[in-house]
Amino acid sequence: MSAERAAGSNQYRAKAKLVPPPADLAVQVSPGKTPGYQRHQQAADSSSSTAKLTTLEDSPEWWVRRAVAANPASPPPLLRRLARDTEFLVRQAVATNPSCPAETLEQLSHDDYLYVWEAVAANPASPAQTLVRISLHHSPKYPDWIVRLRKALAGNPACPSKALDIISQDRIVAAIAELVARHPASSPTALTRCAHHKSVSVRAAAASNPSCPPAVMSGLNEAGPDEVREGLASNPASPPYLLEQLSGSPDPTVVLLVARNRSSPLSLLGNLMRHPNHAIAQAAANNQSTPAATRAMWQLAASQP
Repeated sequence: MSAERAAGSNQYRAKAKLVPPPADLAVQVSPGKTPGYQRHQQAADSSSSTAKLTTLEDSPEWWVRRAVAANPASPPPLLRRLARDTEFLVRQAVATNPSCPAETLEQLSHDDYLYVWEAVAANPASPAQTLVRISLHHSPKYPDWIVRLRKALAGNPACPSKALDIISQDRIVAAIAELVARHPASSPTALTRCAHHKSVSVRAAAASNPSCPPAVMSGLNEAGPDEVREGLASNPASPPYLLEQLSGSPDPTVVLLVARNRSSPLSLLGNLMRHPNHAIAQAAANNQSTPAATRAMWQLAASQP
C-alpha cells in the first residue's frame, strides 16, 4: 500500500469514535457500472494468487481494495496494511475477514467508525478480550448503534461467556436476548435473566439451552406457555422428573418432543410407545435411547391389523 494512501487525510473521517459515517459512503458502488470491474473480479476471487492480490491492494478504486480486504485468501501481512486504509469500507472488510490476524482485529476495534466495530464484533476470529471490551460500551448519543453492536456480539458463535453476561444485564430487545438465550456459551446467570424476559420466544430459547439451570427450567414449566414447554421438552439437559411432567401435557407437540428427546428415561419411552397418538408412539419407538429389541417389538405390534 502506498504511504500516501495509508497516511493521507480522509475527508469523511469522523472526529469522534462514535460518529457514524456519511450516508453517501455507505452506498455500495456497482463494479459492473464503474471502472475497474475486471480488477474487482480478480480481487474477489479466492483463487487469485498472493502476488495478484498484493498488486490490487494499491488500486485507486476503493471497492477493488475492499474486495481484496474481504477475500479470505488475502494473507495476514496484506490485511494488516489494508487495516490502515483511509477508506472506512476497506477497513470494515478487513474486520469481516475470517483470516484477519487477532492483533489486527484488536486494532480495528479502536477505529473511528462503528461500522468497523460492528464487523469486529461479529468476527469469530476476534480475540475474546476484544469482544468483552466492546460489550462494555455504552453511548446515550447513539443507542441504535449500541443495539447493532450487541446484536453482532450475541450472534458471534465465538462470543465469550463474559461478554454475553454483560449484554444480558441490560434491558435488551427481544432479538438480541433470543441470541443470548440460544448461545452455547451463555452462562446459567445469563440464561436466568433471559428466562425472565417478557418475550415468550426469548424464554422458550432459554428453556431449550442445555446450560439452563434445572430450577429455572421448573419455573419455566410452571409459568408456560406451551411454546416455552416445547423448548424444555426438546432440551437434552432437561431432568427426568421434568420430562415426566411434560409428557402429561395436553399439547401433543410438547409430548411429541419428549418422545423424541434422547434424554427421556426408558420407562417414560415405554409408556409413550403405548400413547394413543400414533406419531408420539412412533417417535418414542424410534428414539435413539430405545433398545433395538424394544423398537422391533413395537414395530411388529404396530404392523398387526
